[in-house]
Amino acid sequence: MTKLPLKVRILEYAIEKDAPFTIEELVEKIGPEYKGERFANYHFMEKLVRLNTGVNTMEASKVWYDENGELKVEYVITDFGKGYERLIPGHEKKKKD
Repeated sequence: MTKLPLKVRILEYAIEKDAPFTIEELVEKIGPEYKGERFANYHFMEKLVRLNTGVNTMEASKVWYDENGELKVEYVITDFGKGYERLIPGHEKKKKD
């Protein structure tokens, strides 16, 4: 089976989860699918999620500082972003709303 491009896989993950997630979660959950590929890292995944927020397919749902003073962000898929599901390979036959 051919892997989806990482940017599409992140969108698919957000749609399927349909709940808040962090970049750390993405690295843990889908990073292993891209093991050995140089772009499967925190910084690149963060960049892809930020690009998704820029086109309104995802949005930040919670922002806070952890106990170490590091900024943390949870993201969620938007209704607009959910509309892209049928364009993801393997999801074409899902019922339209």
